[in-house]
Amino acid sequence: MSRIVRSPFAILVCVLLVGLGVQALTLSSSEWQLVYVRSGEQLLAGIDFYSNGTAYAYPPFMAWLVIPFSFLPEWASRLGFFLASAVALIVMMMAGWRLSGGGSLLAVPLAALREWVIFWIGMGCSLTYILNALAHQQTDVMVGGLIFGAAALLSRGRTLGAAALLGVSAAFKATPMLWAPYLALRSYWLAALLLVVVAVVLNFPADLIAPAPTQATWLQEWLYRFVIHTQSLSAEAGLWASALEYNQSLAGTVQRLINTDLDLNGAGSLSVPNPVLGAGAVKSFVYLLFLLLIALSVLAGRRARARDTAGPVPVEAIEYSLILILMLLLSPMSGRAHFGLLLLPGLCLARIAMTTGSRALWSLLGAAVLLTLVANKDLVGGYLYDTFLWGGATTACTLLLWFGCVVVLWRRPAAAAAPTLHAVAAQTDSRAFPVSARGG
Repeated sequence: MSRIVRSPFAILVCVLLVGLGVQALTLSSSEWQLVYVRSGEQLLAGIDFYSNGTAYAYPPFMAWLVIPFSFLPEWASRLGFFLASAVALIVMMMAGWRLSGGGSLLAVPLAALREWVIFWIGMGCSLTYILNALAHQQTDVMVGGLIFGAAALLSRGRTLGAAALLGVSAAFKATPMLWAPYLALRSYWLAALLLVVVAVVLNFPADLIAPAPTQATWLQEWLYRFVIHTQSLSAEAGLWASALEYNQSLAGTVQRLINTDLDLNGAGSLSVPNPVLGAGAVKSFVYLLFLLLIALSVLAGRRARARDTAGPVPVEAIEYSLILILMLLLSPMSGRAHFGLLLLPGLCLARIAMTTGSRALWSLLGAAVLLTLVANKDLVGGYLYDTFLWGGATTACTLLLWFGCVVVLWRRPAAAAAPTLHAVAAQTDSRAFPVSARGG
């Protein structure tokens, strides 16, 4: 206990959470209440919460999960949201730090400048998005905590426990399903199956509360309304229950850059339609990009494992980072609140950059942090914020981190034994990125 009290990280977290807690209880508008809790109230009343003005566009799992909060005073409901998010945020930071080879954050002394630079680079790639999720009282930090906790279990060989947590996260939002093919590629077949089963089964209790209006189950209702019709080749890329500029997935950004113009003077959407290519052509291009990203990610991971590599960050942690990045880029809809997951790739690449002294990798991380900072309207002002929002700055940041992870895996040097997440080799990985004769 005395170590925790004296830990700089513990003090930092306490200060951060006090500020965030005050914000959570005093916000004039709470999406937790207006979207999630209200959808639970409507489900309980037998009302179609997908078409009754809640803006709820997720699988039905959360609609039944939040029903108990509908019986609480709003301040108590908000407090419950904040406490769950606070625990999840701590899990994300501590698990992410361990996964990236940093040991225990609680044990990092204030004088360990090298470690704190790594920490703040990782936070620089993600904190703006985490604060966005908490300011809007969305569930993305909770989902992130589940995923990071699952990754920590997976790194310790506890595959079924990891799969169960990933299944819960996929019940919240479907994109964590991407972990299932990864588990299958690693020959964890039972874990891959368990993930899918948990994600699907957790959505069925909604059907015990009220019948779906047009389909056999609420999960099918969600699939037909939000997924199937938006992902056909005839549908515009990036189409979802949101203004197009808020969709920072690859599909959303490609659609904006090709088929819309930026309008900073309008009272509505920033994206003014100016069609250049048809929906099918844009969608085909986007899907080809998806295949390219997936193929290069898989090849880089296999090459690193085949070379029996060693480095300052375990191969598994970089692979996990690639999955998180692909979840964001391949999703039909990725709002900025979703991108707190970039914490892990930010930490991994920062540790490798610190170890190698690579100017190329430091430049990449610097650009990623800058592209994250322009996602903060209070910091850069409305004009720059809107411009970079429309231009897909967050998508560009994510692509930079993807590129860094792929190159690091592809160019890791051969070694006698690969590190595990229990014992990371303290070894310079100078071939991951070129290092000058001066060590830069």
